[in-house]
Amino acid sequence: MFTSLGALLTQVAKKFPSKVAVEEEGKQISYQELDSYSHKIASYLLSMGDLSPDDKVGLYINKSINGIAAFFGILKAGCAYVPLDLNWPPKRCAYIIDECRIKYLFSHSHYAGRVSEISKLSSCLKNTIFLDKDASGVESVSLRSLPDIGKDSLAVVFYTSGSTGKPKGVMKTHQAEIRHLAITTRSHRKIAYSISKNDRHALYYPFSFCGSLTDMLLMIQCAATICILPEGTCSFVLTFKESIRQKRVTILKVGSELLRWLVLHGDLSCNEFPDLRMIIFSGSNFPPKYLHFLMNTLPKVKYLQNYGSTEAGIVTYYPVRKQLLQKQAFIPIGKPGIGIRSFIADEKGRRLKEKLGVEGELYIDSPALMLGYLNDPQATQSALFKDPFTGTHRFVYRSGDLVRIDREGNYIYLGRCDNMVKVRGFRVNLEEIESVLQKHPKIKEAVCLGVPDEEMGNRIKAVVVLKGGESAKDEELKSFCRDYLATYMVPESFDFKDSLPWTPSAKIDRVKIYKEVEA
Repeated sequence: MFTSLGALLTQVAKKFPSKVAVEEEGKQISYQELDSYSHKIASYLLSMGDLSPDDKVGLYINKSINGIAAFFGILKAGCAYVPLDLNWPPKRCAYIIDECRIKYLFSHSHYAGRVSEISKLSSCLKNTIFLDKDASGVESVSLRSLPDIGKDSLAVVFYTSGSTGKPKGVMKTHQAEIRHLAITTRSHRKIAYSISKNDRHALYYPFSFCGSLTDMLLMIQCAATICILPEGTCSFVLTFKESIRQKRVTILKVGSELLRWLVLHGDLSCNEFPDLRMIIFSGSNFPPKYLHFLMNTLPKVKYLQNYGSTEAGIVTYYPVRKQLLQKQAFIPIGKPGIGIRSFIADEKGRRLKEKLGVEGELYIDSPALMLGYLNDPQATQSALFKDPFTGTHRFVYRSGDLVRIDREGNYIYLGRCDNMVKVRGFRVNLEEIESVLQKHPKIKEAVCLGVPDEEMGNRIKAVVVLKGGESAKDEELKSFCRDYLATYMVPESFDFKDSLPWTPSAKIDRVKIYKEVEA
């Protein structure tokens, strides 16, 4: 049994050395080659001489063989990897680098210009290793003995949207991710959705999204092949469709937003993906009518809905049954996976009896919970607390998600308790966008709303009050937001008001603003 994520790759490489691990456009690498390459990257990192266990190393690179090798190399060196999204603005990347005290960053020379901008804004970044330009140095390094990695060692810090105007770093240990992998594998087997070494999985999520780690580990554990789709493929639905067919993908795991685009704009024909056997989706509520269309068009494919979060991993599983789909107004998110316990509580944290129709906030007790939020004990305490109902002193995670119980005991996702929305599958805290807008010298007040949209999940609309005598155009405010926020967080439109409504308790009346916008 492996005790670290790097050891998992080595274990599989010994058992299936010549099996293709990753396919990229025009390239492929076997499990043995990937393990060897990641060992060299780890040795190269260790040769720097100034890294300690649990130090954080940045990953600013596209989905690629180099990126996956760097991910494992960082872990084998005893460090934690911090993935930075290629669409984040330089200021956001530099903030994360400095908060994590990242000295070394792995990238590709294609992004050298952006890395240069980030470096100028960071006080910690010491050196960037371009895995194409510096390949000779990595290849010629003397292999070093790899450090022992404890189960409680930090493996990754994923950044999500935060309410303070700054992103939050979710810390996960090797043990948490190993447990998560075990839960996912056993849960898949239980519902007859197992994965084998013959499978070919399209890696959809970027490295900055927690789903990419889950997918890579799940495929590697089974000695399956990870297929890297050409850059930009997911932005063009017809190109995406063609890539899935050409790569002979058997398992497709995507956000529900992409499935919507596939249905609405993919011009699908019956059984046009002869190799595809499983579609796993998650995210905003996927309309049953679209899933019904997919199940009729691709009848040989199995469909599975997941629900989870960066903090807790995949929590629930719902294998879709066509005979029930026509009767459902919502597709359930299912029941907790093996080894996960959950419960529903009211707004005061009182546990509710789970029976038909009961609604409340979902609380999660999972062996795969996060360690906490980096450098933010207050946010950690509000999200993780000792279970008051069992006396086990285990931590439970307060998800912030509202759910309802259906006739079969499945959870149905209803929405958020707070100002969080999903945009293109990404979790967005509206308060973070508001905090950025408040920095603009012309803005007096700002409120952001998530307007439901079938294709994107939500479209973000900002309602702003300008300071006296000021004027501003939409594009000016969008440009300002792009300096601080990921592209998908930038408001699509702005509504200018003379003032905002307030509640009797002296809070901005978001409900009234939302009704005005809808009208």
